[in-house]
Amino acid sequence: MTEDINFLFVFFCIGMGVAGQAIRAFMGFYKLYTNPISTVKSKWEWGRFVLSLILGACIGSLLSLIYNSPASRTDILGIIAASYGGVDFLEGFLKHRGDQVK
Repeated sequence: MTEDINFLFVFFCIGMGVAGQAIRAFMGFYKLYTNPISTVKSKWEWGRFVLSLILGACIGSLLSLIYNSPASRTDILGIIAASYGGVDFLEGFLKHRGDQVK
């Protein structure tokens, strides 16, 4: 019985990781289309969006190893914030390293 609860908790953490990334994507989408300085609007990159959701799910699954079931409200916000910040860090790091390699 406890294996089922842990299995469901992993999927819960994956969902919270995806939710953190969805919030991050919404903020990026908002900044992209409300910037008054930019005259040319960039295209929305669907591949990058899907990849960031997958990375958020991976970070959420890893966080299921840290947090215990049942999760408190603070734990849920921690999972969302960690997936938001974790993928932001990874994308920034990889972009910086990619620019150095070019």
